[in-house]
Amino acid sequence: MKTGLKLLKWTSMGLGVLIVLFVAYVYARANRTYDAPYLEITASSDSTVIARGRHLVFGPAHCTDWHTPENEKDLVRAGQEASLSGGVDFETPVGTIYTPNITPDSET
Repeated sequence: MKTGLKLLKWTSMGLGVLIVLFVAYVYARANRTYDAPYLEITASSDSTVIARGRHLVFGPAHCTDWHTPENEKDLVRAGQEASLSGGVDFETPVGTIYTPNITPDSET
């Protein structure tokens, strides 16, 4: 019985030390920063790339399902292009989520 209690005592102490060391390690590394260069991303003006993007947006990616206002959904169903101005709201248990405007209009 005494051997079992000693084993339990040393095991729990060892586990406690490991937990303290792990917490100290996490706190020591929590505020690390990394120097990573920003990628230079530019929009393509190549008509093939633009056509591919249009195909994805209005086709298999289903962007129009989320980013087209309700009053323009009939245009999408008819196979026409509708605006992607967003504003569609989704009621969730944590609050209302509004889809953003993803139009290519640089002014808005």
